[in-house]
Amino acid sequence: MSSSRCRTRAPDGAPVTRSGRLAGLSKKKVGVGLVSILSMTALAIPTSALAATAPDLGTAAPFGVLGAASVTNTDTTIVGGDVGVYPGTSITGFPPGIILGTEHDADAVAGQGEVDALTAYNQAAGEAPTEVLPSNDLTGLTLAPGVYKNASDVMLDTNGTLTLDGQGDPDSVFIFQIGSTLTTGSDSSISYINGASPCNVFWQVGSSATLGTGSNFVGTILANTSISLDDSVTVAGRLLAGEGTSSGAVTLIGDTISPSVCTTPTTGGTGGSTGTGTGTTGTGTGGTGTGTGTTGTTGGTGTGSTGGSGTSGTTGGTGGTGTPVTTPPVTTGPTGTPVTPTPVGTPVTTPVTTPTPGTPAGSKKATTAKQRKARLAKQRKAKAAKARKAKAAKARKAKAAKARKARIAKRAHHHVAQHPKHHAGFTG
Repeated sequence: MSSSRCRTRAPDGAPVTRSGRLAGLSKKKVGVGLVSILSMTALAIPTSALAATAPDLGTAAPFGVLGAASVTNTDTTIVGGDVGVYPGTSITGFPPGIILGTEHDADAVAGQGEVDALTAYNQAAGEAPTEVLPSNDLTGLTLAPGVYKNASDVMLDTNGTLTLDGQGDPDSVFIFQIGSTLTTGSDSSISYINGASPCNVFWQVGSSATLGTGSNFVGTILANTSISLDDSVTVAGRLLAGEGTSSGAVTLIGDTISPSVCTTPTTGGTGGSTGTGTGTTGTGTGGTGTGTGTTGTTGGTGTGSTGGSGTSGTTGGTGGTGTPVTTPPVTTGPTGTPVTPTPVGTPVTTPVTTPTPGTPAGSKKATTAKQRKARLAKQRKAKAAKARKAKAAKARKAKAAKARKARIAKRAHHHVAQHPKHHAGFTG
């Protein structure tokens, strides 16, 4: 990518190219067979609506913040992923800002990230809308998965809430196609329920995005121009700016950006080798059985007859073959009993803890953000009290001046009344 190639934004947020020419965006007419009666405070799209396809972020996925011209920070911003800029070369404010990933200042990684971010921007802009937003105000709406389009500006009021309902589908996708600017008011928030995930929320912004003080934002912003955050903003997603112009910048003030909520579990390494060994075979021979039968006794001598012969003794049986004696297996040494290990190549899944959206990684960072927010609130309160005090003092001063003027006028009239000849021309 060359820094001399200027990217041009299309007014309606349509896909753009690095050469500045508008990419062909086919405009599909929305059918009128389905008519929804929408309230001004809630909007829900049927689950039968066409499913949206999440754009592929490619090498832009590891970035928490990526700008075309510059990334500028003030105060203790925490970025849970990489920070990069291309073709510009200005990344300032780190420290005091903290980058938990890697800083890419106009290097090849940042350059490829911008290329892939532009591709994702065009993919998001090219999705056929499933619903045209009836208003540019998202406050109070509850939206089902789908592609929502508004050709002009989109906003979320101060203290306003937008709810994204995944309807039980962990792969549900929400894409917002915004023709011009995206603005959120102070302390506004976006919540997600029933399986919806920040990983699958995308804001394709035709111009620039501005997030108000203390707002809680969800999703990846793909801005044609720039992205600006006021202080104490929390983003569960990414800030990718300058998809349509090389002057696109990102500005931060003590904010928290956490793209890590979109990290998927990784597969572990290969298991250990299989143990081997041969046990010793037992040997032995049983003893031979022996024995002689008892010899019969000789019959006595009788008169006139010969005694009978005794019964021959039974020959003793042969002893049985001895049972082989098995030597116990050797459990040590090279010929030990085989050990059954974990099978070779069994994947070891390393569980990845998904941080609560909008919460910085680590309790220390959460505490820091909370303390900073409390400090800013205290400063605002003190400033307001000072302003009220000054106003009251001004009012008292004006009242005293008025009373003084009245007294002077009264004395003047009294003097004229007492000396009419000396003030014949006085008309008080």
